[in-house]
Amino acid sequence: MSEPAVAPDWTEAGRRLFAAKCEFIHAAARVDGLPPVGAPEIAFAGRSNVGKSSLINALTGRATLARTSRTPGRTQELIFFDLNGKARLVDMPGYGLKESDHETMRALDGAAVSYAVVLTKGDEVKAAERPTRVAATLEALRQHVAAYPEVLLTSARDGDGVPALRAHIARLIAERTGGAA
Repeated sequence: MSEPAVAPDWTEAGRRLFAAKCEFIHAAARVDGLPPVGAPEIAFAGRSNVGKSSLINALTGRATLARTSRTPGRTQELIFFDLNGKARLVDMPGYGLKESDHETMRALDGAAVSYAVVLTKGDEVKAAERPTRVAATLEALRQHVAAYPEVLLTSARDGDGVPALRAHIARLIAERTGGAA
């Protein structure tokens, strides 16, 4: 009789993944400037000034890996970071109105590209309002076929939700590569 399989500890796998070396490798302003295909890419997309770069810094534990600014629209290129050869983190330029979020999700749905919704700056939302915000976002996601059916609420400032996002990314990488993250 064989031993039952032990479920992976994704929180620990995520911690180890993001504790590894992570460094800038490339910037591209146009499609013809993209780097060659490599490790799985985790792209951070969203409106300007929502905290994409800050979230990348929080995930990697490096305060200045991705450049941050108080001025919206500072990221003008796709910025690629190599996460110890296991994955690439891509800091994408921001865009404007909230409807653009839905346009982006519809495009990803149409291309069958899976994605997860991460709510940033959770520390700026009153604790009592957080469950309602997450529930409303989940409800909106029901119309998007490629969306992961979970919403992660994070705060780069105080670290809330960061371990859960690391675990989520580690699990996705393992699923895509057929091995450990």
